Amino acid sequence: MICNGWKARLLYGFALWSTGIAHQALVCNVSNTPEGMLIYHWTAMMVDYALLAFASFILYGRLSKFMQYSCLASMIVNFAGWVLYLAYAPPVTYNYAIGIISYVQYTILFTMGLYGTDRVGEYLFRGHDSSGPQLDNKKAKQ
Repeated sequence: MICNGWKARLLYGFALWSTGIAHQALVCNVSNTPEGMLIYHWTAMMVDYALLAFASFILYGRLSKFMQYSCLASMIVNFAGWVLYLAYAPPVTYNYAIGIISYVQYTILFTMGLYGTDRVGEYLFRGHDSSGPQLDNKKAKQ
């Protein structure tokens, strides 16, 4: 892919969605034991690692970095989820943390750098540049 266009974003979004569905289907019958939860969380970390690597091939710039950082955060949360399981903590904290990371990933994937830009803030305010007020965006001049 040449840019962070809609095709690249949809392809990466489909990869996020489909790997989640595939992981859920593959480990749905894992037993609720420390070994079973190790398998569950380890495979989830491997899926996140694959998405981390895939982001550098399909996306570029700040969007690619953010997706990679969010996959790294998800890997850390999966490890922490297994440790919390071993500590007999309720899974609600892990579930909320993974859910929040997922929603943030999709939101940023489909909003960051709209209008061909790759700067934070320009997807909120057209014509706004982080270095100062400039109106060099053609759409903002209209």
